[in-house]
Amino acid sequence: LARVRVGSRVVQYQQHLEHQALVDSLTGLFNRGAFERKMEEEFERAQRNHHPLSVLLFDVDKFKMVDDTYGHHWGDEVLKKIADLLKSKTRRSDYPARFGGEEFVLILPETDLENALSVEAKVHAEIKAATLGTKARSFSITVSAGVSSTCNKQYSNWQELLEDADQALYLAKSRGKDRAEAFMPEEQRKAASANHS
Repeated sequence: LARVRVGSRVVQYQQHLEHQALVDSLTGLFNRGAFERKMEEEFERAQRNHHPLSVLLFDVDKFKMVDDTYGHHWGDEVLKKIADLLKSKTRRSDYPARFGGEEFVLILPETDLENALSVEAKVHAEIKAATLGTKARSFSITVSAGVSSTCNKQYSNWQELLEDADQALYLAKSRGKDRAEAFMPEEQRKAASANHS
């Protein structure tokens, strides 16, 4: 019995270590390594079943200013707050992760571009409404986001899908921050702008 108990403790400890290796210690979200594994898995499943898959990439606006103005403690609190909102405001099948620094990523299985943008709008509003700091010195934050989806482009691998979300995020940043942009292939963008003019 003692040997069984020791054996089970060893197994539990190994599982704990494996879990720790996948989790970002500050936010409790999955880390980049875990995200990449999950992304590959979901991309292959989406391709196999011909189901949509979307990706949201978030970046905290003016994060350095938060750190410089309020201190690193509040910089950490911002990251934890966003992580909590990503966990509480998304479906159980969605997969939020900390991508690195002040960037977060959300994998949305079975989700087309339109619905991905709805998810982004909901999370965006929650983040913007959150108040941080102290009563005497409170502040709020905004994020910029890039969205890409297998619905509006054929992808040969998940890295391309992520790169397009990153391009859309860059566009959101360059267009003034605190907004989301969806990646569109060049021909779709031209058609959309032609329709508007």
